[in-house]
Amino acid sequence: MSEFKSAWITTSCSSLKPWGEEVSWKSASSQSVKTFTLKAGMRNSFKYNQTKDEMLICGSGKVKVYYGSEEIISKGRGDLETGILEPGTALIVQSGCPYRLEAIDDSTILEVSSGRGGDPVRLHDDYNRKVKQIHSHLDRIIAKWFPS
Repeated sequence: MSEFKSAWITTSCSSLKPWGEEVSWKSASSQSVKTFTLKAGMRNSFKYNQTKDEMLICGSGKVKVYYGSEEIISKGRGDLETGILEPGTALIVQSGCPYRLEAIDDSTILEVSSGRGGDPVRLHDDYNRKVKQIHSHLDRIIAKWFPS
């Protein structure tokens, strides 16, 4: 192994999702970049990452965001907040904090993340993917914000 740092070219990896498409680039460090498209009216999972921090930047369209502090997960208290992302605005999400994106218009999001997080912990999902139940306070938040 060389004692010097280096640079290299990498390629993207694309995958279709129930809500749109995701394109990702990974590096040897703990940083990664993704772009994803959300179709109007679609939303991703309500989730949190255990160790990964994210910056979600709206490149096009309009996205409603739901987000909260880690106390919702760790202490069973607090509630979500909502906001709108438009081109040039971003949602910053630290590890342990739950969030969800819902496209008002067809939208493109740039995700810049740091930390090795593995798979997200899904708390609610519209596409029958596995979710984790944590406590009754979180169940009440899900019922309030994402009724079936």
